[in-house]
Amino acid sequence: MVVGLIDLSARQKIAADVTGDGTVTALDVALILQYTVGLITQFPIQQGAPILTVKDENQLLTKIIAELEDVSLTAEQQHVLEQLKHLIGQQSIPSHTTLLQNYPNPFNPETWLPYKLAQDASVTIRIYKVKSLSMFGSYVCGEERKRSDLDLLVELDDDTLTLFKFIELEHYLSDLVGVKVDLVEKSGLKPRIGKRILEEVVPV
Repeated sequence: MVVGLIDLSARQKIAADVTGDGTVTALDVALILQYTVGLITQFPIQQGAPILTVKDENQLLTKIIAELEDVSLTAEQQHVLEQLKHLIGQQSIPSHTTLLQNYPNPFNPETWLPYKLAQDASVTIRIYKVKSLSMFGSYVCGEERKRSDLDLLVELDDDTLTLFKFIELEHYLSDLVGVKVDLVEKSGLKPRIGKRILEEVVPV
């Protein structure tokens, strides 16, 4: 891309404006190119050009990648975008695995769930529709012992949840909190014991 020599559509201008200042300048191009053709350490300073940190650049590039994925690209442009995503992904290896925040886009049925892995691994992301989660039992009453399990009352908003998925969720929560979790679905409570449980629950 040569700034000023090609005409960009409105969507392309928005996607190319990496700095978010409303204009596509050499600074925008340099920020993109340093990840596609090697690190550019210097470029001409423009009047009013912002000073960006690595964190700022990564946030801007992540935003640009998301916007470019919604734009019709040529095969060559798509290849460059894939290389950019690959290079950004290789920048640093985090010390721990993290699932990053994502805001669903109602206009895009495909949702990008960004994550960072501390080491290579196969990743499976499961989404459970949990309406509410509460604790009850020995932890709530202050009577927990070394081998006490954590009793959780869950209300799910998922008609497709199978017994296998329920047990899988229970094991996932056990791994997450470091103690055995007993998961109870609110709709499955028996009247007599359910009343006692509902009196002592503490929302999580």
